[in-house]
Amino acid sequence: MEPEENKFKNNGLLINKAFFGKNTVLKIQYHKEKKQAYIHAGKKTLDAKWTWNKVKFSDSELGMILNVLSGKTEKISFFHKFNGNKKQIWINKDNGILFFKIDDISKSLTLGEQEVMKILLQKIILMMNLESKSDW
Repeated sequence: MEPEENKFKNNGLLINKAFFGKNTVLKIQYHKEKKQAYIHAGKKTLDAKWTWNKVKFSDSELGMILNVLSGKTEKISFFHKFNGNKKQIWINKDNGILFFKIDDISKSLTLGEQEVMKILLQKIILMMNLESKSDW
């Protein structure tokens, strides 16, 4: 069996963070070679398997999410097409709780999780727009 750290290096992901709930998860990934960011929303089915909605995000879309996280706007929603699949994304903040929904899968984030997400998204936006590690 391959060590966990080698799996991480081999798949090209620089960021791979999951925010788990009881039956749902929100996962943020950044692929360093492709300079691509993904957010996955997952939910556990009755037979204990996971179903996923995956969305590839641009830097400006991540910036829109940061606006909600930072309290500059209360909510955003938009459609996104990836690999021929059309997804609707809703993100809103109410009473300090962030609600993130991709189609029929939603996950709420606590204040601490929101802070971690904010920092990761800021780093991802920087990495998407810099030529090399030496730039930052």
